[in-house]
Amino acid sequence: AYLVAGGIALRYDELARADHEFSLALERSPGDAYAVLERGAIASTRGERKEALRLLERAARLNPRDPLTRQALLLVRAGRVVSVQELNRSILQTAQQLA
Repeated sequence: AYLVAGGIALRYDELARADHEFSLALERSPGDAYAVLERGAIASTRGERKEALRLLERAARLNPRDPLTRQALLLVRAGRVVSVQELNRSILQTAQQLA
């Protein structure tokens, strides 16, 4: 439920609420790579580079084969911002291609 609530908050551009919901999801399932990835993208969008790096590195360890996670991590390492909205568009596009 927390993942869904976080996703809904992102649709309304409520980053603080989304981050809180994904944080709650991680309390229940600490190894949830998706929640960590979303929190990393939120941190990057907010300009919190150090936190974004920490979270995206963790997401990459949890899901090392995910190309979107690797790409987000490379962008932040290069000093660029990962837009949480762009990331979610990419996730949706990838899911549609798999369907």
